[in-house]
Amino acid sequence: TSRRTDEIDGVLTHELVHCLQYHGHGTCPGGLIEGIADWVRLRCHLNPPHWKHNADGKWDAGYQQTTYFLEYIEDRFGHGTIRRMNEKLRIQTYEEKKFWTELVGRPVEQLWDDYKEKMKSC
Repeated sequence: TSRRTDEIDGVLTHELVHCLQYHGHGTCPGGLIEGIADWVRLRCHLNPPHWKHNADGKWDAGYQQTTYFLEYIEDRFGHGTIRRMNEKLRIQTYEEKKFWTELVGRPVEQLWDDYKEKMKSC
């Protein structure tokens, strides 16, 4: 397929995820919402070639930055972790420390620090 077709498929995949994802009854950070949609795009091998792993700034900057962080979370805590995240966002509001600690046993700041350390060694 052409790069153009992949890009269209990627954008459509991202937007369709928004139809199926939850947002913690309106309390989830926008960067996490966008990161989840792009994480699905990444898992479908529809990420554009210009996406880069980046651990500068905040974990919830959205899009590719949050996407690769979520990929790290899924790899570290096992297949289905991001799916469980979406389910938690369906049934409860997003309270950052409680949300992440219940999901994977650690606060997101610690996970982001761990991810940044891993990126330094790559």
